Order: sequence, then structure tokens, then C-alpha cells
Amino acid sequence: MSEAHSRFPVRPGEPYETLPFATGGAPRGEMYLDVTPEMAADFLAHTKGGRRVRAADVHELAREMRAGGYSVFVRGNPFKFDEDGYFRDGHHTAFAVIEAGKDGTQPDGTAVPGVSAVPAGVTWGLTEAEVRQLDSNVRRTYADALMVARYPDAQAIAPLVRAAIAWDQGYPSGSSAHYRPTPAELDARLAADEALFAKATELSRPVLSASGHRGVYAPRALRFHFYLLLQIGDPAAPSLYKWVNALTYDSDAWVRRNVTGVLADSRAAVVTRGISFRGYAYQLGLLNEGWNRFSRGDLAHKIALKTLAERIASREDFPVPRA
Repeated sequence: MSEAHSRFPVRPGEPYETLPFATGGAPRGEMYLDVTPEMAADFLAHTKGGRRVRAADVHELAREMRAGGYSVFVRGNPFKFDEDGYFRDGHHTAFAVIEAGKDGTQPDGTAVPGVSAVPAGVTWGLTEAEVRQLDSNVRRTYADALMVARYPDAQAIAPLVRAAIAWDQGYPSGSSAHYRPTPAELDARLAADEALFAKATELSRPVLSASGHRGVYAPRALRFHFYLLLQIGDPAAPSLYKWVNALTYDSDAWVRRNVTGVLADSRAAVVTRGISFRGYAYQLGLLNEGWNRFSRGDLAHKIALKTLAERIASREDFPVPRA
């Protein structure tokens, strides 16, 4: 059945009578070959179906292919065919090859020409029992990669790197569903802002460990909020540390009323217009708006839940911290 809700619909087709690459007559096996966009489209036309194709994954793979960073040795054999001649796995990669064949741009705006073919592995002759094992492996996260490399605070910093890239791409909520960075993009961003990520993590520690704050703040939202503040001002600015202290200690009445109080109130109204008040985007918007009012001395008015939720729902008016 066609997936009308996806930008990359997978439509059932007929099986191959003869696979479109030389198998040497072997009923099953594997090999590497250069897959052109035309070949990838032909694979898709002979599919038996597949899971929902996620646009972010397709775009990530296509950017890797255009940039020359797609490794056939690491990615293995993405294209898999069963013993009946159906294309059973590799739909994301097939759509990515088609997209990579067109000219594109890197995140910094640099133009990148399309590729004529992508080297990739294929496997054929899978039994139905083997097909059921597809996609059962656990995907390694960026935090996993940093932990393997023994990077300090890997679990805290990896989400910040992703959030920073999403923010620059125009997705302030940090949703990976919209833009999924490639490993090379993640490493480049980590190298560029390593000191800021580490400082933001350091600033968040006293707030997250403060008595009475357990479960109040979403750690990634708090850390990324501090990262944004570090980007716009002096890391040693007295105003920044005044804000950190205000968030840390319950003695500040304005913060109790406008930040922690709002978070407590939101427990009674978990979702409005599709936004979870206790989720990352809401907390980040609340902290950004709180900083803007606190830093300019606008301490009289409580931040309204409904107004803030509407602003967060609109990317064009998402609360952004000001210097």
C-alpha cells in the first residue's frame, strides 16, 4: 500500500525475473556495485513494501553521498533482495541515491554537485525468515560514538550538538525529525563549539542538582539554553551568573513565579496545540523568555502559558534569548 503520508512513498511492484546486476548464476550472495539514481529508482519499482520512509534519514544519507563521506565499508549491504526477486530492504538508501544525483547544498550554503553513482553493497537470495530479521539491529547514537571515544560528558554534550545544528537549520524545537545531521556534520560542530558545550554543561550542574529541582527541568533544554546565552554574551558576565543563581535557589520569588511555577502549573495542562508543556521545546522557550525578562528587569508580569505555547508553535516567533 502506498504511504501517502510520506514524502517518499513505497509502492508495491512486480518481482525481478532477473536481477539487474550480474550474479554469476548464484541463487544467493553479496557484492559491491556502483548504484546510479536510475538503478535505485528501478529497485524501488520492484519492491514488496517497506517501513515508513523518514525524510530526515534520506536527506542525511544524500548529503553524505554528495560530500563523498558515504562509506561502503561501514554501511555494508543496504540493498537486499529476497529469493523471489523482490527488493525488500534499502528504501531509505535508494531514495538517497536518487536525491544525491541532484545538485544540493551543504549546511554552510556551499553548493555541491550531484553524483552519478554511489558505491554500495547488495545482497540477494534472502529467505522470508531472513527478511524478518531486517532492521532489528540497534542504531548507534552520537552519544554512543562519543562514549566509545572516551569523550567527557558524552551523554550530556551529544544532544547539545544535535540541538545546535537543528537550531541553525531553523528548527528551534531541536527535533531530529526535520534535520538529521551526518556524522561529519556532528563532528565539525562539536569541534567548532566544544568550549561552549562544555561550559553550558558546567553551568547546568548546580541547577539540576539543586534541592527540589529533581524532574523540574529537562536537562537538554536547560543546557542548550545556557549554550545560547554563551553564544550571545561573555561567559563570565555577572548577569549570566545572577541568572544561574536565580534558577538554582528557590529564594528568588520571580523565578518561582515565572519559571519553576509555570512548569508546575503546566502539569495540569500537559498538551496544548500539540505542544507538551513539559517537553524540550516548551522548556527551552520558557527559559529563553524568562532570561529576556529577567535580564532587562521586567519582573512584574507572569509568563502566560497560552501565549508562550502559541509562540513556540510558530517557528517565526519562537522565544530567542537577547543580549
